[in-house]
Amino acid sequence: MRRLYRLTAAVLSIFLLMPVLAACTPGQPASSGDDPSVSTGSTEETSASLVWPTEEMGQLPAPDGKISAVTRDTDSRSVTVLLESMNRDQAEAYLLTTTAAGYELLEKTEGDGTLMAQLGSSTGQISFLYFLDDEACSLTFFTLTDPVATPPVDPAAAWPETWTDLPVLQGEISEILVYDERDAIVYFSEVDPAVADDYVRQLSERFVLDIAQQRDDHSLFFTGSDPQGVYLEFFWADDQTASLKVVKPLEPVETTET
Repeated sequence: MRRLYRLTAAVLSIFLLMPVLAACTPGQPASSGDDPSVSTGSTEETSASLVWPTEEMGQLPAPDGKISAVTRDTDSRSVTVLLESMNRDQAEAYLLTTTAAGYELLEKTEGDGTLMAQLGSSTGQISFLYFLDDEACSLTFFTLTDPVATPPVDPAAAWPETWTDLPVLQGEISEILVYDERDAIVYFSEVDPAVADDYVRQLSERFVLDIAQQRDDHSLFFTGSDPQGVYLEFFWADDQTASLKVVKPLEPVETTET
């Protein structure tokens, strides 16, 4: 826990000191930690496992290491992943992976037991902070480009056409964010708690792989994948708002019937 506090403090310092690169141009999957933390705005939850948020990290592959926390900051439009059990060679190798993916190395410094690097492209900025003694890493991705947003729409006609194979959530759709043909988020209001619970029950019948679920007095979280490779995240809060994110694979996953 002390290590997590150190990493969190370092992440906060990055947010305060990071320059905005508005004019910037240009392993093995991380394993999930035990009882990691998921922060969404002011709401914090724990789940049994976490997966690398590929879609929110500029399509970067997962680094070597064990995920201990994932934090999403809507104000700075960033996602931070904290990892443990990453040695120096793995850290250096991941920096090479990011440059090979098209990110320009803007700065790299080492001192006071840390290795820090900043990388950027026309769409995102990466802040990489590695702790040499702890063999731990804080990796933050800042999104620089705006998704295509639609204004509030008629709930009765707003369910995305590409989601026709998903059950419709009963509530008012307030906003739809479409990142590309495969990736979209829909925000809801006026979603009753009983409706949210029943919706998760319906989702759990299809999304049976890599499931993480948490329910408390104030919120409900569910994430999972189906056998065809479709990834889904559902979040509900006690102010009766909800969000549903669906990411479809580049190519359909072929399944073998038995």
